[in-house]
Amino acid sequence: MKELGISEKTQVLFIIFISLGIYYPVIYAEILSIDDFPLINYLINVQHVNLKSLFFPEEVGSYYRPLLYLTFLFDGKFFGAHQSFMHLHNLLIHTSSAILVFFLSREALKFFNIHIHEYFPFFVSLMFTLHPINAEPVCWISGRTDLLAGFFVFLSLVIILKKGFKSYTWTTVASFFYLLGLLSKEVAIGMVPVVVFIILSKKEDFHIRNKLFLLFIFIMVTLFYFYMRSGFDLAHDSGLKNIAHISKRDVPILIQLRGVMKAMGFYFKKVFIPYPLSFAITEISTYVYLPVGIMVTLLGMVLIVRRISFVSFWVLFIISFYLPAVPLVLAKITWTPLAERYLYVSSLGASILTVLVISKVFKEKVYMVLIVMLLVVFGITTYNRVHVWQTNLSLFEDTVKKNPNFAPIRNEYAVALFKKGRKEEAMRQLSIAIKLAKGTPYILPELNKAILEGQSRDELKVLKESLGRKDIKPRLKVQLLERIISIYQKKLISKEEVIDRKQRQEIYENLISYYTELYRLTQKGFYQYRLGQLYLTLGDKRRALESFKEAIRSSPNEYFSPAARKLINHLQLEIEREKIH
Repeated sequence: MKELGISEKTQVLFIIFISLGIYYPVIYAEILSIDDFPLINYLINVQHVNLKSLFFPEEVGSYYRPLLYLTFLFDGKFFGAHQSFMHLHNLLIHTSSAILVFFLSREALKFFNIHIHEYFPFFVSLMFTLHPINAEPVCWISGRTDLLAGFFVFLSLVIILKKGFKSYTWTTVASFFYLLGLLSKEVAIGMVPVVVFIILSKKEDFHIRNKLFLLFIFIMVTLFYFYMRSGFDLAHDSGLKNIAHISKRDVPILIQLRGVMKAMGFYFKKVFIPYPLSFAITEISTYVYLPVGIMVTLLGMVLIVRRISFVSFWVLFIISFYLPAVPLVLAKITWTPLAERYLYVSSLGASILTVLVISKVFKEKVYMVLIVMLLVVFGITTYNRVHVWQTNLSLFEDTVKKNPNFAPIRNEYAVALFKKGRKEEAMRQLSIAIKLAKGTPYILPELNKAILEGQSRDELKVLKESLGRKDIKPRLKVQLLERIISIYQKKLISKEEVIDRKQRQEIYENLISYYTELYRLTQKGFYQYRLGQLYLTLGDKRRALESFKEAIRSSPNEYFSPAARKLINHLQLEIEREKIH
């Protein structure tokens, strides 16, 4: 901004000021009941972590994001997993990404030899910073995965555009940051097609060896990532296995293809026109988004076969980074099939194209006014969205208004209402949730209603009946088992309810059965530790010893592990003494 005498340093400082100014209220936000609460509870209790098993696990669940977990463990170790510090961590990552976007935009112009208004990188960075679609991953502690992946993708891309075709060393550095992105979230794999587009856009400018090395090292890093997460064995990777099984379902291929096309159209529209904003997106119009999806897919194919220009590169960039999220619509791994946070990386491309189109279509004065107006609109929207995310109640109330037919969000809304003392409203929301969930395996609203009514016997009956359903998912089964165990444990220590010896023995046997099933489902050593304690109570030292050993084998570095080791040593000595006598 030479004509205004504003240096790049000042521009970057202004970007930081805007990012922190818009998002600072999130530091005071509540812990979200969805994912955040169990995450923080885990961080408070965990003591030791096996880094080898974290990065090279024997078995992978739906998610393999070791670098993300490391950042959470850092928050737990140094800040006690306090939500304010964890929210601040998210905000700092987003602000750092906004700075990277500034330099990335500048390098992209140089790389493609584009001459445009000098304000371009500054406005692109502000557009990205204030883009309403990015409020979800910034405000949600568990949404950090997209922020972290985006940061490393942007860093890798800056290096490639600036140094990638000139130095093998810098290319290797860029591929390393790409790996860190993959270890944060799978969406970073969009860098592979992006690298291909970069190579195709520069056919004559650089030596073929540099291009081949760039492609080779990114492919090798991608293969190494899959080796890290599963050793190339799909049987050990339930996340990849779920995706692979999509085509084997009974759903006709045309129906699956329609779902993919709808998602393609929805995400492309959403990244440019984010309204309406919603935490839970489960239903989208076939009539609107199917044609858009088909057009976007055809556009992408046409752009690939043509020489890659500045505009076509960023269109393909957008598609490449939301494409990994499209199979989730069919796999149904996540709690909602569509989500705004999946567009975090793609929003960079949308920001660049938006500023570019406005600058090309309108004259300078009009262009400046329109950009500023759009930034103001985005800024107000994002600031309001941050306030919506301040409490569970405000977020779920907003989400219910925009997605009234989604039972899980009605359930969460009811719990938030009850915590605020609004029991009648909570019960009404649970009744609606129960009707919406009818015919599905989702039974939490029924359980919560039984709890709020104070009918513990009815609750236990509902739990056991639900546990017997054949269509129940493992994750929900775990929740049911834990609730049943909680009720039985309360019975054991209750002073109001007298339990005779026979009833107590029956409860212990039930608890052993439930903990055994929990361990089978989760392979968490804590459940074996509880089994050991139960066997000790019943006087079965040998089984207790076996359970404590299994607890250590499964979870050698958890908070209960030192106690389990002491009990193992104690029981071994006792058993040896009994043998002698």
